[in-house]
Amino acid sequence: AASDVYKRQVWAEYEQRLGFAPSRAVTVVLQTATSFRDTTRAPEWAAAWNDGTIRVPVAGIETPTPGLVRVLRHELAHSFVASRAAVCPTWLHEGIAQWLEGRDPRRDDAELAKLAASRSLPRLESLESPFLGLTEAQATTAYAQSLSAVAYIVGTRGERGLRRLLDALGEGRPAAEALPLALALSYGELQRAWEAHLRYTVGGKSVRGAGL
Repeated sequence: AASDVYKRQVWAEYEQRLGFAPSRAVTVVLQTATSFRDTTRAPEWAAAWNDGTIRVPVAGIETPTPGLVRVLRHELAHSFVASRAAVCPTWLHEGIAQWLEGRDPRRDDAELAKLAASRSLPRLESLESPFLGLTEAQATTAYAQSLSAVAYIVGTRGERGLRRLLDALGEGRPAAEALPLALALSYGELQRAWEAHLRYTVGGKSVRGAGL
């Protein structure tokens, strides 16, 4: 199947970038929208579901569309992360998945910078649990934060820093312990440094002028 060809290509890419690969094969199932809703607990805004098997709702496609390729890249990234760190904060899981998917890490930074300037940007610690209970608007912000924070980590610590973080989590350490060990940053220090990056680097003059 076309999805299997893309999976093999992306698998090789992720293995090279992350330095590891799942020890077990990952199954991809393309379903009708009705079957997808009947067989998963996915919220209405979800584009796919990954419970060890990647399930994607599609409608009679002959070849992979750009949208399907993005979804497959995203979900396969989740499978890679889960294979290394069974317990991983959702913000990190989703941030890595979007980063490897190829989503523009700066796309929502201007809006995030405004939230940071107004002290209304949720803290990363509050995004450790699954996003399933969030409204679509809340989930949109949470996903944007996740990608932006991971992009900041990669930008300041490189892909090696990200691998060190996953390794520390894979040893069973909670995020509050893994972050200082892998990145030499506490949760609070990461939050402050990342928000400062948003405000002063990508926030624009109007945000810098807020005196924050």
